[in-house]
Amino acid sequence: MHEFIYDGLPSSVFGAYIASSNFLDGASRDVSPVMIPGRNGNLNLDNKRFNNFTLVENLYIRKDIVQNADALRQFLAAHSTTYYPIEEDFTPEIFRMARYSGAFAVETFDHVGGAFSIEFDCKPQRFLKSGTVMQEITSGSTLNNSVCFSAVNPDLRKWCADDRYADGHGHRQQQRLCRCGFGSNGLLLRHDESEQQGCSVRA
Repeated sequence: MHEFIYDGLPSSVFGAYIASSNFLDGASRDVSPVMIPGRNGNLNLDNKRFNNFTLVENLYIRKDIVQNADALRQFLAAHSTTYYPIEEDFTPEIFRMARYSGAFAVETFDHVGGAFSIEFDCKPQRFLKSGTVMQEITSGSTLNNSVCFSAVNPDLRKWCADDRYADGHGHRQQQRLCRCGFGSNGLLLRHDESEQQGCSVRA
């Protein structure tokens, strides 16, 4: 039996398990077709982006359908206004950002178990969990894309803070430390600003 984990909570908490899903499907590219008068076919204009992806989870609950379905419905309703991470246990290294968006219709079996489908509106990307682990690198290091898909330009951010420390003579000294990080996947890059004024990272 397989489960999905949404905002850190497994579906098995509600007795719900996956019968089938399209979690591994890809998002469609945003292309605008243009009809040319007097010409056959269309001219397709690439808008250089991908559309959101609809994730459909076909689920079943084997027992206590009334209690479990109500609890799951309440949990999902509280997650319908913004995006939260969702993953499935058979692809633990990947997650998506999803917002619950579908109706909740349950077909019950003798009022004990039931089957139903729920839908999530997902951002088009699939994210690697390895990208959420903090890493320290030295100045001038290069980050490489480890998968065959085209990587989105990293959301590179830089921030600085004063750090006070005692030197060898017991005096209080102050240095300026700068840190760089990816806001999109949690990857953190650090370096001392005294060595390099900026961050140079290639993905």
